[in-house]
Amino acid sequence: EKRGCVHIPGASKLLVTFDPRCDISRDILSKLAFYKDEEYQHLLASCSGVYEANADDGGGFGHRGRGGNPYRSFVVQSDRFWYRFTSGINNEHWGYRFKVKPLELHIDDRQALLCQNFELGSWLFEFVLQHSPDLVRRNYLIDLFNAIVWYVINARPSAKDRGVELLVRFMLHFHRVFSLSD
Repeated sequence: EKRGCVHIPGASKLLVTFDPRCDISRDILSKLAFYKDEEYQHLLASCSGVYEANADDGGGFGHRGRGGNPYRSFVVQSDRFWYRFTSGINNEHWGYRFKVKPLELHIDDRQALLCQNFELGSWLFEFVLQHSPDLVRRNYLIDLFNAIVWYVINARPSAKDRGVELLVRFMLHFHRVFSLSD
């Protein structure tokens, strides 16, 4: 028997996904189960062999995940969960492997400032543009532009579009400001 806890501080939802190679024996003793509590009383999902039961959909069996994976992904409405794996005597199966990813991550102000949080930066950018355009135009126009361009150049490819969107909003804002002042 193997037991454990997965905890991601600041998360409000966790996505659990499975390796497609997962293969747990179909005997009555072998099972991978996920729980809401450390007493292992409130079942979230249970996997065994090629079957899976999910407590949120009535515990039905025989569901298949994406790509034929017999272990369907599920969401935990918390920052932690507990799991328990039990195995019978048949050890000819591959086993299990799951990954956990936070879907909603809430961090405090200190973490946001230290970790170059994009959401905080975007909110501050909008705040500055809406509440102090004259101050920005006089003193911080080039700094804001450079910060956004730096983000676009250095961001992961999957995050670049967010930086480009900020850059477009920045340019449209100052186009309107300069058009009004003419």
